[in-house]
Amino acid sequence: MIAEWGYPDIGIVLFDMPSGGHGAGMLDYRECDSDAEPSVVYLDEDRVPRRCARDFAEFLGLLVEPGDS
Repeated sequence: MIAEWGYPDIGIVLFDMPSGGHGAGMLDYRECDSDAEPSVVYLDEDRVPRRCARDFAEFLGLLVEPGDS
């Protein structure tokens, strides 16, 4: 997906968006050292990583059930 959709080579694609705009969520390893965990970022059509959570655990804690927002 990174090469096919032109996502930045910063880590692992977690999911793509159903909107058809080729947005995606990724684990971002750019600022990781051997002890750190990757942050979670969102990529929109402009392919600029926008931080959603400092790590995957925080990202999971931000998820809500449909209709609970």
